[in-house]
Amino acid sequence: MTTAVAFLVVPLVAALVGSVILWLISKARRPHVPDFNEQLRAIAPREGTPPRVQSGGIVPFDPSSPKER
Repeated sequence: MTTAVAFLVVPLVAALVGSVILWLISKARRPHVPDFNEQLRAIAPREGTPPRVQSGGIVPFDPSSPKER
């Protein structure tokens, strides 16, 4: 291998290896971001819990007078 080729190939390989090492270090330090399925599991109701009681519809604040009907 001539010195000209080594002069070009060695820095290229060193840059590639250094980039991979930096990528691995930054990936290890990055916090885990949950994917969509993990988020759905987190907000889903737990097994064995009874379902919540829901109201039957619109509930008036005060009873209406016969004149309003």
